[in-house]
Amino acid sequence: MRFSQIHARSLPEGGVLSPKEFLHLESRAAVDQVFTRLVEAGKLLRVARGTYVAPVSSRFGTRPPAPEKVIKALAA
Repeated sequence: MRFSQIHARSLPEGGVLSPKEFLHLESRAAVDQVFTRLVEAGKLLRVARGTYVAPVSSRFGTRPPAPEKVIKALAA
């Protein structure tokens, strides 16, 4: 299920992903497994239970998104 990884790349900084968004594609167990593997690979960061963000990549490496951007995305 590479769609979640592709979707994560298209998000703006601080954009939030949830496994619930992908339940129409696979079973809950399969979706959770994909998110767990993406976190272990460093492609996603777990912010809270069921809430993930994509790390920001730059020439200096990767970093988490700015907290205010994540909060703004959660509030929306």
